[in-house]
Amino acid sequence: MKKTFLAITAFLLPSLLFCTYIKGGQYDTAMKYADKDEAPVVFFDPGTGDAGGYVIYADLNNDGQNEIIIPYRIHKKESAIEDKADIYRQTLSIDVVQDGKKFRGLLEIDLAYVYTPKVYLNVKSLNAGEMPKVFVMVSDGVKKNDKKLTLMYNSYDKKDKGREQKIFETDKLPWDLILYQFDKSAPTITVFDINYEEAHGKYYIRPLDGPDKTVRVAPEAMTRFEAELKKARNDIFFELEE
Repeated sequence: MKKTFLAITAFLLPSLLFCTYIKGGQYDTAMKYADKDEAPVVFFDPGTGDAGGYVIYADLNNDGQNEIIIPYRIHKKESAIEDKADIYRQTLSIDVVQDGKKFRGLLEIDLAYVYTPKVYLNVKSLNAGEMPKVFVMVSDGVKKNDKKLTLMYNSYDKKDKGREQKIFETDKLPWDLILYQFDKSAPTITVFDINYEEAHGKYYIRPLDGPDKTVRVAPEAMTRFEAELKKARNDIFFELEE
């Protein structure tokens, strides 16, 4: 009995310490900058399923200082929902703290449910010369039985303000595959559509500079990508769709 208790304690202690770290550190930071209607949300890694925390620190404008990126959920008032016949019950807002001042809504996604959303958040530079982008994926809940996630991005880079395509839909795969870059001169996002019952999936390479732009993919790059895709989901047969 004593050995069993010790084994359970040894198993639980790292998790408890991790939760205490989040609650005592990142959670307090997120609460410090939360508006009255905001509640911080933990974000996850879509590849491993691991919890990442409440905040991400990253230099978004290349000035040598990190900003704080925080996901918040915002419940809408019932009166506002009824007045506007709104199907969305809450909003996911990705806020940025810069030099101690918080800027609300770098990214916003309306959600049709009231429970805490499962958020996937990442910050990454796709190509040299561009500022880091903030990427977020979450289910909007419009199609209750659908596993599709709404995928959005934004950044402080002027190039992103002129881009046409900013909202995507995808099934969940690791960020390394979604943000895989085939051509250094043309930033892309790869989105996935999976039929889980048939173990068949399609993937689409979408240019960020507009839906009419051509994406050049070298055979070697495609081979490397498909090898990584097979490592991640060898239970699904994927095909490229134009």
